Amino acid sequence: MHKKNDIVRLIKILNISIEKRVNNDFKKMNLTMQQIKILLYLKEREKNTVEITTQKDIQNLLGVTHPTTISIIKSLEQKKFITSKHSEIDRRLKTLHLTENAYEMTQSIVKGKINFDNDLLRGIEKNELNACIKCLNKMYENINK
Repeated sequence: MHKKNDIVRLIKILNISIEKRVNNDFKKMNLTMQQIKILLYLKEREKNTVEITTQKDIQNLLGVTHPTTISIIKSLEQKKFITSKHSEIDRRLKTLHLTENAYEMTQSIVKGKINFDNDLLRGIEKNELNACIKCLNKMYENINK
């Protein structure tokens, strides 16, 4: 039987291991896990013709502070993967857009993500995975009540 703190410790260790692995896998692309999340998020939103994506959307996606969001976005702009501009509707908002370089890069990212997911879930049956997801969602709900 697992103690509650063993579960928390295991989740934390898994999170750290996932981030290390993803960062290592995408090191040659000079991308971090957070940057990858942003690029895939922007690609999905543009594919689904969401009108705009703002810095606030990214902040909510990553669950990080405003200064951290700005830092990650600036890094992606320097790498020429995204552009930002003030919204025509509300000048207080900055909208984010993928560049052509990013579209090409996201194809490689998706392939790498599929490989990573296959490695992560190797040997886990669908019903085991569904039970795990259900438990993790319940834990998340319990913590955020």
